[in-house]
Amino acid sequence: MAFYFSNLILQTALLKAAVHNNYSYYHLISGSDLPLFSQDYIHEFFDKNPNKIFLSMVNDEIKERNNVVGRIKYKHYFNEIYGNFRGNYVGKLISKCDQLSIRLQQLLKKEDVLKKKGIKYVGYSSQWFSIDNETAKMIVDKSKYIESVFKKSFLSDEVFLPTMIFKENLDYKLYTKHTLHDIPNELQGNLRYINWWESSLTDGSPYVWQDGDEEQLAYAADLGHLFARKFDLKKSPALKNFILEKCQK
Repeated sequence: MAFYFSNLILQTALLKAAVHNNYSYYHLISGSDLPLFSQDYIHEFFDKNPNKIFLSMVNDEIKERNNVVGRIKYKHYFNEIYGNFRGNYVGKLISKCDQLSIRLQQLLKKEDVLKKKGIKYVGYSSQWFSIDNETAKMIVDKSKYIESVFKKSFLSDEVFLPTMIFKENLDYKLYTKHTLHDIPNELQGNLRYINWWESSLTDGSPYVWQDGDEEQLAYAADLGHLFARKFDLKKSPALKNFILEKCQK
């Protein structure tokens, strides 16, 4: 789903349905996340830190390596079907077609999307976030513009929110502007401790926490993370007990 523009549409639709209630915060969190503190502690934390944006910004080196600007600058006409075939020969063929399409756009000197839409800075972050009411309403109010910019982009769920935050001059709300280097001893701005330094290189997924990782997760909580990802507690009974204990404190 992460490859698809429809993922972005779902996020904006959820925010549109929620902002009518004027919540203090809106959280996008995966089904593979678990809390590292009790619900009362988490609520108290956000009460003490109002009107913030919790987003894990990625450093420029990784951003350049992943060609993030190119995800928006040129139109990716095969975006919607690539995810269905990623990792096999059909996916490789689709990727080649996408590269050829971009090359043709460059040769024909097509006006790039960034210039056309007045975007001076492309942000790059984890797709998971916690945002305040003002930011959520901005996304809803700008949904048509967002659609026009990102409809033919690639992996837009990692790009659209930070890009819009900087375009609308809301970056002052960021809880931290520290950019990630995918190392274990840094605070991830969305307060979700995600292990990319031991991730699978084959499927692009983060490391799955398991029995024996309790000390590392306790350290993550000490750093200030409220959640962690990813878990499969059916395979990790000791870790399940650890999480239950953390949530009761």
